[in-house]
Amino acid sequence: MVRVAAIFGIAFALCAGCATTGRALNMTYLSDPEGASLYEGGRLLGYTPMTLTYAASRAAFAHNECLRLNSMHVRWASGVVGSAPNLQACPAPGYSQQYVFKRPSDLPGAEIDATYAVELERNPLMQQQASTQDASVVAENLHSQKAH
Repeated sequence: MVRVAAIFGIAFALCAGCATTGRALNMTYLSDPEGASLYEGGRLLGYTPMTLTYAASRAAFAHNECLRLNSMHVRWASGVVGSAPNLQACPAPGYSQQYVFKRPSDLPGAEIDATYAVELERNPLMQQQASTQDASVVAENLHSQKAH
């Protein structure tokens, strides 16, 4: 009987360990239009679309709990900002989830943002710049280059 309890205890411990070393959440951040600069807190991460992996989701999801994510925001080339201060990911939707930042349609500059998204898709140099600079800075540089 002691041997059965010991085997059960070892199996339980191994199983509990597996739950926290399983898959991690992959959250893809999108923007409409694409190409907005993505920030976590105040740190520039790059441009949308971008997928981030959250290792902390392993333990939370194993306990069927939601994971609170850091505050995120985007800035489009026109300077318009969208924010998501209270993001959370729950296990029910699975390990691949998406969050879409929708540009407010009532703010000026929509044509700038749409053009920037098309240019970004076509131009590898712009993609490289957008990975390290805010979209509004890259767009201003592009505008200056076209003016000369």
